[in-house]
Amino acid sequence: METQHILLFEDDDDVLILRDLLKHSGMDFELIVAKTPPEFLAALDNCSPDLILSDYDILGFSGVCAFDAAASKCPQVPFIAVSGMSADDEQAKRMMAAGAPFVSKQKLGDLVEIIRDVLSDRALRIPGQKSVSHESRASLEEELKIANDKLQMANEELALLNKELETFSSAISHDLRAPVRKIAMFIQMIEERRAGDLDEKSREYLKRMRSSLDHMSEQIEDLLRFYRASCAPVKRDTVDISGMVRQLVSELQSGAPERNAEFIIPDRISINADPGLLRTVLENLLDNACKFSSTKAHARIEFGVIEEAEGPAVCFIRDNGAGFDMKYAERLFVPFQRLHADFPGTGVGLATVQRIIRKHGGRIWAEAEVDAGATFYFTLGR
Repeated sequence: METQHILLFEDDDDVLILRDLLKHSGMDFELIVAKTPPEFLAALDNCSPDLILSDYDILGFSGVCAFDAAASKCPQVPFIAVSGMSADDEQAKRMMAAGAPFVSKQKLGDLVEIIRDVLSDRALRIPGQKSVSHESRASLEEELKIANDKLQMANEELALLNKELETFSSAISHDLRAPVRKIAMFIQMIEERRAGDLDEKSREYLKRMRSSLDHMSEQIEDLLRFYRASCAPVKRDTVDISGMVRQLVSELQSGAPERNAEFIIPDRISINADPGLLRTVLENLLDNACKFSSTKAHARIEFGVIEEAEGPAVCFIRDNGAGFDMKYAERLFVPFQRLHADFPGTGVGLATVQRIIRKHGGRIWAEAEVDAGATFYFTLGR
């Protein structure tokens, strides 16, 4: 079968799920993704799809409107509704009555077979040959106007949120750092000027105060890194990722020369990514691998890349350290959620890593076993 050009009208993370589903079906396809009603209507005019997959409600633009728009602009192209709603929903029934196959997102395993049937049987190419009524067209235009208004409001809210984030970052950078520095200065003054007057318990209190202050400083710096990763634009370039990993490993080893760790790094591997943001990703993952394998007599840390026949390459960092129970895996990338209280850290590093990888259009996941190590996999889009 020749390459099928599939137009997907979807605005959330289900794009990745549907792309993987189609990829593993063995189908030769090109996926054109439209995330807003204007993008969808423009794609209908410009991309000549062989098949349309559409979610039901995107920014107030219903699946019925998407179906009517497809019927008007390309009536010979099959249309399949893919939604989280139940097939018993009245709107879903309305679309099925009009001839559009409906697949629930809870039963995506059925989708590939339905796509094959639709593409192999030209008689099932939906929507049909009937024209769209004046009333339907007017309804479509009205819903498109509402959707555009909602999109404009969402953009304004996003701009306001970014402004608030800038204010928040400034507060962290200046209003929190300053008192932390002052407290540290006063602790140092007490230690230097009253050292001979302090009993053992008082010195222990000061030690705990400094430890807590150091932890707070680390949290402030990690929050700032998280904010910068969220706001930084992605400027892709070809990166010698093998060389970058070696440089970071050298820095880690110089910081802990007593550590006995074996590092496995393949030669001459390049990847397309933002160099600065990629360094932050690798720095966090390698630092975690070293930290959680620090209790091993012989730590083994491996970096590698798995080349995929289709799709982006998969990078990984593997260690033989503490690992974790996979039932807690969903907490890995949540800020301030930590799985190992007995190791230092703030719980912000992996959240930062995930944010950077998502900005590249990629994804990150992990596999682990308690006391048997962990492997973090990630892609960086195309």
